[in-house]
Amino acid sequence: MFPTVLASVPLDPRVAGRRRTVLGRLAHALAVSRERSRLSRLDDRMLADIGRSRAEAAREAERPVWDAPMHWRRND
Repeated sequence: MFPTVLASVPLDPRVAGRRRTVLGRLAHALAVSRERSRLSRLDDRMLADIGRSRAEAAREAERPVWDAPMHWRRND
């Protein structure tokens, strides 16, 4: 829904690329934050299913949003 709403807003061509980059980065940061929050709420059985320990999940959840692995990053 978020990209659809943004796509319908007409942008000044001089700043369109910059705005999309800023909004894209913000959306990505929010997604990383949301995923890490969900990871921190998994129970031990669910963590075992994905091959992670409680300590590993806690370390990942504490990382700042800008510290995302390269394979998580999109090319905006």
